[in-house]
Amino acid sequence: MKIEQFNSIAQTSGAPAARKTEATVSFSSYLDQALSGPAGAATAPLMPPPAAALPPLVTGSPLSETHRQGVNQGQSLLACLEEYQTVLGDERRTLKDAGASLEKLENELRQMAPLLDRLDSQDPLSQVLQSISGLAVAESVKFRRGDYV
Repeated sequence: MKIEQFNSIAQTSGAPAARKTEATVSFSSYLDQALSGPAGAATAPLMPPPAAALPPLVTGSPLSETHRQGVNQGQSLLACLEEYQTVLGDERRTLKDAGASLEKLENELRQMAPLLDRLDSQDPLSQVLQSISGLAVAESVKFRRGDYV
């Protein structure tokens, strides 16, 4: 087959003609219909469900002393992480300041270790504390190996 014949075939076949529909509906008519809502329906503002319909957040007995300590130590560790983040983000602070903040973070982490041993591994609080401590350990490793130098 010669190239001339190929070109003539390509020109005659062309793109298939677009099918015309009998009723053409534009996007704007769909948008107007969606904004107006169903015909005859009154539009009421969206309201949250009443508080009585919501399930209670805490069920069962109040927190045990171990759980209360876990929540407090988790909050303390998060506060240390935020302080560490602030020190790293401040241009006027030195790496020596960040090192001091990291030492405080590591001390909090050491205090949390015995508590994590007492909690069941399937306990949601244990899983949250494991995540927080994992983040703290990762930040400690990154600082010690010189990622911020």
